[in-house]
Amino acid sequence: MKKIFFVACLLVTLIVPIFLMITGVFAVMRPAFLEYEYRQADFPQDEFGFTTDDRLTYAKVAVDYLLNSEDISYLGNETFANGKPLYQAQELSHMVDVKTVVQKTFLAWWMIFIGLILMFFWAKSIHWLSYYLKAISNGGWLTLALLLVVVIFVFTSFYELFTHFHQLFFSEGTWMFAYSDTLIRLFPLRFWQDGFIVTGAFAFLGGLLVGIGGWYLSKKVD
Repeated sequence: MKKIFFVACLLVTLIVPIFLMITGVFAVMRPAFLEYEYRQADFPQDEFGFTTDDRLTYAKVAVDYLLNSEDISYLGNETFANGKPLYQAQELSHMVDVKTVVQKTFLAWWMIFIGLILMFFWAKSIHWLSYYLKAISNGGWLTLALLLVVVIFVFTSFYELFTHFHQLFFSEGTWMFAYSDTLIRLFPLRFWQDGFIVTGAFAFLGGLLVGIGGWYLSKKVD
């Protein structure tokens, strides 16, 4: 029993960073982030004509599609003012792939959340709660260490990080678009760079809170 419990604690330490980083993604996929991002004075303008309000309108629909249960017609029915489709077939296909990844990621978040709660009650029932809290704390510190590596890549070679990220989740060639395509006009590289930074900031604060809080509470329990 003791060996199984400590293996479980090791897994807790390893999955806390995943949990916190996905939580950061939740924050980025909120309308408030879109409002903040597009209204920055130095955010790149769309050379093909989208205004800030256009971007906000279309981007909110795109993000909503990723979170809801609608099929791709939710985006496929979107049109420009002249009636032409807002997205090309390849863009719609990519968004289907993105939705699959996003919804599986959020399902994983809920599974981790439930697992952490069940682990808490298990640890409490066998009077090893302090070990569990230490594992949570270690996960917080591990999160900070991993974020340090990510931050270095974001500020020194973000394009390579962005490319490897897409290669990990999507088939080669399915996520490359022209600058004139709607997805690039709505979500230029700057958008993703800021998104990574905000996600990291939330994960950093969470890691710091979990690291300190888990360590402090572990000293207070039997």
